Amino acid sequence: PENETGSEGTLIERQRENTQKHVNQGNEERVDNPGEYVTLFADRAEEEWLALNLVNGETEISVEAFPELQSAEKLEDVFYKVYYQNPYVLGLNRFSYDYATMTLHVSYFYDKKEIQFKQKEMKEAGEKIIADVINDAMDPEEKERAIYQYLTDNAEYDTAALEDARMNNFKKTENNEYEDSFNGYGILVNHRGVCQSYAYAYKIL
Repeated sequence: PENETGSEGTLIERQRENTQKHVNQGNEERVDNPGEYVTLFADRAEEEWLALNLVNGETEISVEAFPELQSAEKLEDVFYKVYYQNPYVLGLNRFSYDYATMTLHVSYFYDKKEIQFKQKEMKEAGEKIIADVINDAMDPEEKERAIYQYLTDNAEYDTAALEDARMNNFKKTENNEYEDSFNGYGILVNHRGVCQSYAYAYKIL
C-alpha cells in the first residue's frame, strides 16, 4: 500500500517477514497419523492439524503455521470446535497457550497408550454394533433409526456423572472418575454415559 512509508513501512515489513518465518517453521512440524480406526472431522487445515494432535494425545502442539490462531478468541473457538466434533479425542483435561513459542500445552487424564487402547475398543465396539443392527436393504433413515434404537435399548444415562458435573459447575476437576461418561467410550464400551457421550457414540456409528 502507498501509505507504507518510512519507519511505519519498515515495521510492517518486519512483521510480515516474522510472520512468514513462523509459518515456514510451523510447516516443518510433523505429527503421526492416527490409526486407520480413527476418523477425523475438520473443515480447514488448522482444524485438521489440531484434530490430529489431540486424537494422538500430544501434549505440546505448535500452531506456528497458522497466524490466524494468534488471536486468543479464534484459537479458543477452533480448539473447542475440534474437541466437540472429534469423538476420538479422549481424556482432554486442560489446555493453555504460550504466545512466545506459539505452542498449545495440553494435559489429558490418560496417557497415549491408554488413549490408543480406548480408541481401538471404541472402533471395535462400533463395528460390532453396525454388523448387528444395519443391513444393506435399509435406507439412510432406517439406518439412523436403527442406531438410535440400539443406543436407547443398550445404554443408560449416567445420572451420577451428571450430578457430579453439576456440583462442579460443569467444570473439569482433577477427579476423572466420570471422564468416560462424557466421551464416546462411555456409551460404546461401558454402555453408560451422559448426553455428550450419546452424541459422540452416535457420530462414530
